[in-house]
Order: sequence, then C-alpha cells, then structure tokens
Amino acid sequence: MGETIPNFLSPEIHSILYQRLCCTPQNDQDFYWNYHAGVTSEEDNNFYFTNLLLDRTQSDTWVSPFYHDVAGPILGQLNFNTVTRIKLNLYTNLGYHQKHGFHVDFQHNHKVLLYSLNTCNGYTEFADGEKVPSIANQAYIFDGKREHQSVTQTDAQIRVNVNIVFN
Repeated sequence: MGETIPNFLSPEIHSILYQRLCCTPQNDQDFYWNYHAGVTSEEDNNFYFTNLLLDRTQSDTWVSPFYHDVAGPILGQLNFNTVTRIKLNLYTNLGYHQKHGFHVDFQHNHKVLLYSLNTCNGYTEFADGEKVPSIANQAYIFDGKREHQSVTQTDAQIRVNVNIVFN
C-alpha cells in the first residue's frame, strides 16, 4: 500500500499547473507534448504523450526548460534525497479502459510519486489489485518496486499526471 495525499498543492498552484498542462484555452504558454508509440514498451500497441522534465538515467542529465515552473511546486512538498526522473503523462480517451501492462519504472530501490492534474475515471492499478483513482490535486506515493499499470479514462478527453521517481 502507498500513501494518498489529497490537496497536495495549494488550490492556486494546482490551478496554474492544470491550466498549463491540461491544454485549457487559458494556456497561452509554449508547452508541448511528445507522442510515444508505446506505454510500457514500443511494441505494446498502445500510445500516449509525455514531457520529460528531468532524466538522470543517462550519462548526461536532461533538464527541461519547463522543469522549474512545473516540478518546483511539487518538489517543494516532497521529502527526498535524489530525484531520478520527472515525467508528465497524458493519456487520451479511447472510449474504453485500456490497461497498459504491469511494470516497474526502474530496478533499483526507489519511490514513485504520482500527482493527478485532473479528475477522471482513469486510474493506476497495482498487481495486488489496489486501484488508485485520478483525482485532481491528489498525490500518491508508493514503493517503486510494486508492479503497476496505467489505465485510460472514458469520461474525460485527457488524463494528465506527473510521475516522479525519487529516493
């Protein structure tokens, strides 16, 4: 089991992030999403969109120009020693709940914070049967060695969350 933290950010900060990341008409900033042909692997016949804010898994650390504006408020609420990766995920409404396959993000010991930008009936499911709903401004922290999978939504155009891998 993990830890659920409702109202993770102040309503004002959450609103700013929601407007910027959820493709709202109020978003006049230059923010982009990258298409990926697979969710857990390139061969899984699924797709989604991401924006990588930080990646320390390569020889050269990648830091996005959006890192401070998007990750800063979330990291300010998180107790951590090292952050390995920060990735934004955007899933589209396919008209059914598509399950993306159980996996772990990394093999080393780590924790994962999932932060939901919007409320919808998509969720994260764990191999032990636990389901964590997508609820706006809610964070869920879990042991990164727990197998989990993302599941798309049917009641909203998009499902957007932030995935932070840390120790």
